[in-house]
Amino acid sequence: MEWGLTTAQSLNDRNRFPTTLPFSVNSYSLALAIRATMLKYGWDQYVFLYSNDGDPEKCESLKNDVQVNILDL
Repeated sequence: MEWGLTTAQSLNDRNRFPTTLPFSVNSYSLALAIRATMLKYGWDQYVFLYSNDGDPEKCESLKNDVQVNILDL
């Protein structure tokens, strides 16, 4: 899953990245989607890997929204 400034043309190579899906939503909606995916597949762990280079507030808000929505899993 890509979120934010992930617009590199090379990410559109479906042979190299067959499971990549770029999208643009707010952090709360993304957190709900992550929670729904975890519930659907019975996952109890999620890795949130990010870089806040250039926009530290955006990643912090996503981290907070994910934590709030996943705490009760």
